[in-house]
Amino acid sequence: MQLRNLTIVTILAAGSAAHGVILQSTANRNTTEPAGALAGSGWQYQGTWRGFNGTPISKKYFITAGHVEGDVGTKFRINGRVFTTTAMWDDPASDLRIYSVNKKFDAWAPIYTGTKEVGKHALVIGRGTQRGAEVRLNNVLKGWEWGASDSVQSWGFNQIDTILNGDPDEGQLLQFDFDSATNGAIANEATLSNGDSAGGVFIYNKPSKRWELAGINLSVDGPFARTNGGQTFQAGLTDLGGFFYGSTQVSDTFNDNPSRFFSTRISSNLNWIDGVLGGKIAASDTAGRNGGNVPEPAGMIVIGAAVLLCRRRRRA
Repeated sequence: MQLRNLTIVTILAAGSAAHGVILQSTANRNTTEPAGALAGSGWQYQGTWRGFNGTPISKKYFITAGHVEGDVGTKFRINGRVFTTTAMWDDPASDLRIYSVNKKFDAWAPIYTGTKEVGKHALVIGRGTQRGAEVRLNNVLKGWEWGASDSVQSWGFNQIDTILNGDPDEGQLLQFDFDSATNGAIANEATLSNGDSAGGVFIYNKPSKRWELAGINLSVDGPFARTNGGQTFQAGLTDLGGFFYGSTQVSDTFNDNPSRFFSTRISSNLNWIDGVLGGKIAASDTAGRNGGNVPEPAGMIVIGAAVLLCRRRRRA
């Protein structure tokens, strides 16, 4: 199968990316801060960066996805406060980008520094689309198209299934499968859609007894088609069986073959993050210089351990 980058939706001037988190169990999104046992699980650390998300990680720094772009001098908003970016750093080995701001944040997200993400349940946050129309094949429900874009922040859960090595400029990625109810879906099972790029992925770290930032949303599988060379569509599919991914038709077997989404792994980029926060790495851009936007890449290829064919991914 082939994958294509998630381009950023035209709701922003920047081009295409991913928008509200789509849930498997219901069309109603989780648009309010998690409470009860999920209180403090990361929602409070999500700010607005050009219609996407950014996550404070130190008193004057926040992290986001490089492909959503943005210039130094642009405003960052969180919890009713407005900040101005003063410098930025691009990680040459991943899609991560860090900005400094002009004043101190009230709070910032703790970073996951371990290496045991696989198997953990993660809270995933983004500003993607609503859940759209059902996708059926031979009258069997296979998933849902991406719906209307509204940039409303929402959250869902998914399990981190594996760690993948992306392209050289992507680094290691957290992979999530969008499972059906009959294929092991967890409560609030979610996938990404256009506009969810740059949203934070948080896991609960038992030793520290807190939720920590483990990833930044990057991309999803797609697009798909019903016939070879036919009209393509974007969707969160709990089973790709019977659909074409590029020129390859996915076998429609008894076992579901779910679509996937990917987030940039924080823990494999700690040296770069620490270097930026510690003042040891020169900024890619500072106030008074040109913004230096990075164009959307044309394509990314990933090979999963359980997937023998290449899949195209699209930036969220």
